[in-house]
Amino acid sequence: MKTLSAACLIYALLFSSPCNAAEYVNLIVPPYSGEGPTLMYSQTITLEAGDIAQLIFSQGGGDTQSLEVQIGTDKFNLSPQSSNHNLQPQIAGPAVLRSMRSSLSNAASLIVLAITRANSPANVIPANAVVIPEDAGGQYQVILESSTDLLNWAVTNPGTYGGSTPKRFFRTRIVKLN
Repeated sequence: MKTLSAACLIYALLFSSPCNAAEYVNLIVPPYSGEGPTLMYSQTITLEAGDIAQLIFSQGGGDTQSLEVQIGTDKFNLSPQSSNHNLQPQIAGPAVLRSMRSSLSNAASLIVLAITRANSPANVIPANAVVIPEDAGGQYQVILESSTDLLNWAVTNPGTYGGSTPKRFFRTRIVKLN
C-alpha cells in the first residue's frame, strides 16, 4: 500500500503543473477486504463530447485490472497490462470511464489518465477573437477600424478614445497580403 501511495504522490507532483491543459485523474480500486462483490470499481469519470482521455500509467491489480470504457450502451475493457504504454491509448468522449478489477487481488490498483477537456480555456477561442490562419508562407495585415453608424468604417489606431461620441464601434479585419 505504501508503494501505491508513493506512486500516486509522484504522479500527482509530476503532472500537476498549471501550464498543462490536461487534468490528471487517479482511478484507484481499493484492496479487497474479503467480503462483497467479485468485481470492484473505482469512481467514474465522464468525458463530454470533444474530451479526450489518455492512459498514462497503471500499477497493481495483476492481470485482473482493466479500464472499463462505456460509449452509449456499449462497454469495452482496455487491459493496461497488455497495452504498450509508449502508444498511450486515447479515448474520445462522450464516454464514461472507470477502473475495474477482480476481487481475487488483495492489493490496490491504480490507473492514471490525462484528460483534456474540450471546453477548457486553453482549447476555446472566444467568439469575438480574430484568428490568423495557419499558413507558413502567408503574410497578413491586421486592421482596426471604427464606425459611428456600423455602415461606414474608417481605419483607426489603438489608443485612448473619449466618451464624447454617443456610439463608437470597433472591428478588426485580417487581409492576406500575398
